[in-house]
Amino acid sequence: GQEAIIHLAAIPHPLSDPPQRVMEANVMGTFNVLDAAARARVPKVVIASTDSTLGFVFATHEFLPEYLPVDEKHPLRPQDPYGLSKVIDEELCRAYTRRYGMSTICVRICFIWDTRTVMEHREWIEDVEVRRKGLWVYTDGRDAAQAFRLAAEVQGLDHEAFFVPANDGMTLLPTAELIKRYFTPVPVEWDAVEGDDWSLISNRKAKELLGYRPQHSWRQYYKEA
Repeated sequence: GQEAIIHLAAIPHPLSDPPQRVMEANVMGTFNVLDAAARARVPKVVIASTDSTLGFVFATHEFLPEYLPVDEKHPLRPQDPYGLSKVIDEELCRAYTRRYGMSTICVRICFIWDTRTVMEHREWIEDVEVRRKGLWVYTDGRDAAQAFRLAAEVQGLDHEAFFVPANDGMTLLPTAELIKRYFTPVPVEWDAVEGDDWSLISNRKAKELLGYRPQHSWRQYYKEA
């Protein structure tokens, strides 16, 4: 009789657990949720995916984006067990949609911040190198909650994945300066961005199909820190 399941449980990075444990927990955990939902005839499953599916954050061999801002059409190239586990999770969702007709939505949250993070880790903002591999993207925890609620409520979607970063990047440098310093060879779709501090991963699809509107930025708290 349930309308939807939101599946958040996972090992959230590849740094503290053996690779096989990351894969087993994340892949089999999602498989078990989807299979139980199918047997119980739950019409929708929303899972926590990640921007780590792109492969940048935990890359052993670094590589550049094919274009900026990155969106859901960008190739997924993880080199680590966490990012790979989430790519597999998304494929599991796609397969269960095909077989059972259930709606599956994968919310690709980014590095989760809250007010405490800003207060305790100013260096993550002030030192541009700290979050470079993560493209300086983040999601405020309250906006992440908004994204999952919207994904659970939306009607008419079969299988979709959405990036849900904040509108801005978590660095003091304007985005154009980041591109000049780190991504000179990468083509930029300037018509797809607004302002000086836009996120290198786009949330446009989530805005258009889910009605996602991030409300919070580290900039609201940084001066108070």
